[in-house]
Amino acid sequence: MLTIMARCCDDYVVLELKVKLKSGNESLQNIADEFSFSDIAFMSKYFKSRTGLSPGVFRAS
Repeated sequence: MLTIMARCCDDYVVLELKVKLKSGNESLQNIADEFSFSDIAFMSKYFKSRTGLSPGVFRAS
């Protein structure tokens, strides 16, 4: 179970990822690098586990 602080940090990262995904045509690789994810697959799993959508589907919606 996540602590309150960890959950707040998690929520903030997801919010920032959503903004990045919707605000431009930046590649998923660049976004993953900017947020220090080891690769696109890990970022995608992280994002999908918290939103229910893959980054690509979220961007297209």
